[in-house]
Amino acid sequence: MGDKPVATAVMVIRKGVAYEFVREAPEEVIIIDSARARVVLFNVKRKVQTEISTRRLDEAMRKLHDGVRLKAENDEKTGTRSERVMAEKRREMIDASLPETFDPSTRRLKLANATIAVEATGEPEPDRARLLLTANALAAIVKLGAVHDLRT
Repeated sequence: MGDKPVATAVMVIRKGVAYEFVREAPEEVIIIDSARARVVLFNVKRKVQTEISTRRLDEAMRKLHDGVRLKAENDEKTGTRSERVMAEKRREMIDASLPETFDPSTRRLKLANATIAVEATGEPEPDRARLLLTANALAAIVKLGAVHDLRT
């Protein structure tokens, strides 16, 4: 883990739909529509759009986890010391236990283990439905990023 974030983003939720804008890729917008069980990727500059169902995204994540888990198991059994260390890192990424800390003075939430750190800053959300929508949107973004990284 480095000191600088890999990416920073702003999420806006309006009428049950979440829109994510990533600072490092301002031409791209991710739209998460939980009610319709879909994620839409839109590139403003290229004027292209694609859509994936959350069911298909979940299936891709299961396949990704199965592949990573199998690789970790093989490396643990037959690998060198460095491969066994990488196997442990892989397991931490797919079976992440992320203890949370919250600093109320800065409104900063941090979820972290030895391999992964996720930090977020924002206002407390008293509306449970909106909080659930935010959690679902963030989960979809994480899944989308994992599947995208696998293919690049």
